[in-house]
Amino acid sequence: MPTQLTYRITPRTVAVNVDRDLGFFAQDRWSVGRLTLSGGIRFDQFKNSFPPQSIAPTALAPNLNVRYDTIQNLNWKDVTPKLGATYDLFGTGRTALKVTLNKYLAGLGTTGSLSDPPNPINRLVTQTTRPWNDSFYPAGDPRRQNFKPDCDLLNYQPNGECGVLQNAAVFGTVTPGTTYDPDLLVGWGKRDFNWEFTTSVQHEVVPRVSLEVQYARRWYGNFRVQDDLAVGPGDYDRFTITTPSDSRLPDGGGYPLTGYDLKPTASITQNNFVTLANNFGNQTEHFDGMNITVNARLQNGLVVQGGSGLGRVVTNDCEIVEKLPETLHQFLNNNTRSFVFTARPLERCEENRGLRTRYQGLAAYTIPKIDVQVSGTFQNLPGVGVNANANIATASTDLGRPFSAGPFRSFNIVESGALYVERLNQLDFRVSKIFRYGATRTGINFDLYNIFNANSVIAENSTYAPPPSTACRT
Repeated sequence: MPTQLTYRITPRTVAVNVDRDLGFFAQDRWSVGRLTLSGGIRFDQFKNSFPPQSIAPTALAPNLNVRYDTIQNLNWKDVTPKLGATYDLFGTGRTALKVTLNKYLAGLGTTGSLSDPPNPINRLVTQTTRPWNDSFYPAGDPRRQNFKPDCDLLNYQPNGECGVLQNAAVFGTVTPGTTYDPDLLVGWGKRDFNWEFTTSVQHEVVPRVSLEVQYARRWYGNFRVQDDLAVGPGDYDRFTITTPSDSRLPDGGGYPLTGYDLKPTASITQNNFVTLANNFGNQTEHFDGMNITVNARLQNGLVVQGGSGLGRVVTNDCEIVEKLPETLHQFLNNNTRSFVFTARPLERCEENRGLRTRYQGLAAYTIPKIDVQVSGTFQNLPGVGVNANANIATASTDLGRPFSAGPFRSFNIVESGALYVERLNQLDFRVSKIFRYGATRTGINFDLYNIFNANSVIAENSTYAPPPSTACRT
């Protein structure tokens, strides 16, 4: 049964110019006894703009007709350090202690990050929804359940089978649905970044065979949030969800989760303002990992490398959610009030995605005289995480009223990192004939990919459905 209409303003074209993508760096290395230090510093500037553009009327937005002149967008500057040290622990040249600390910046181009979202055409409300009740007319009326929206589509207020259009005040107008903090778009240190710290010990076990153990930590910064200025925390009702009892869910299901729903009295028009998350509180994401690697380059031409790594990701935006509950309900990182898109329960503001372990290895051997190289790779990788996006009806909550955006809401009822599909085991094989002529070397390769035809799941439909009743099973 149809429950919703989606309005889109198409076609439309947006244009972005990269005016400057500049980097200067200096680096050096110093050795003192058994200690080697390396250091570097880099200056980056990224600047872009939007050339003259226009957007014309469309069938669902007949009054939209506007032209924009050139608009300056980003002008970001950053200075990032690179630091490293290596120390010969015993002075024998066989055991090295290594430490690095580096800062990295997000790559930028014509799309993504803040390169094109502030474009004036992208900032317009070009997509929205309205409820649709195809059973609105009485039985016997040919308009009932005919799968056609029997209403005036250009009348954004309730009429016929159609409810009020979300964002009716700004859809199809030149009023932007999203604005950007000017302080975010210009200045020093505003670009997405991550720091990475590593420390490792590498030891030569026997000649041509080494063992390395490494710890790595990576943490991220300059998160951005959308603040819906039309509402505040007081415009939301908090309620408890009772998840279904199901043996496929952690602990058999039946556990409580917390959700938020806009009050019926809240403004129906979104007014998103994008700014740095630290204006509202602390948001964190970090990765911790351990790696063990063995490298062997033997005199007979055999090369073997293998190892294991484990790591986990932990995220937390609870301070942000407390002030901006709308961040629990997003689609493609944008706030949405459409009940079709899945929301996070409050408990998911902090997530430990669990330790994941991987095993990988390779071997290569060149047969002398005939110059044929035989090689293979093996990988045992963690399976993808499982989500369970369940449609929760009001009756399964203690909200005490119907949801504001439709007959149900979709929530991910499985904690991130709690469930995974099967692991991937894959073996690849290659035979390569090498031809040498003067200083050149050419190889003709024959590859067997996935020799044992591993068919582990690599993606899964995350929509949750209750298990079939016992009476229906065969």
